[in-house]
Amino acid sequence: MEALVSSCVVLPCTFKYPAQQQPSDRIRAIWHMKNKWDDIIFHKDQTRVLDNFRGRTKLLGSLGGSNCTLEIDE
Repeated sequence: MEALVSSCVVLPCTFKYPAQQQPSDRIRAIWHMKNKWDDIIFHKDQTRVLDNFRGRTKLLGSLGGSNCTLEIDE
């Protein structure tokens, strides 16, 4: 993903589960850097988010509606 410096970026995201594998618990969203599971850019617990993304990311979608769209602010 490329973006202009000091701009806002929206990353569209939807998901679905196979009928036989519906989650039995609450759905949670965690976004991380590609191939780097420990480099978290969105998490409900902001203390787990990389410093340079902390306070700059938010979910725009509704997880209950299978939408995990992420916004990254400047």
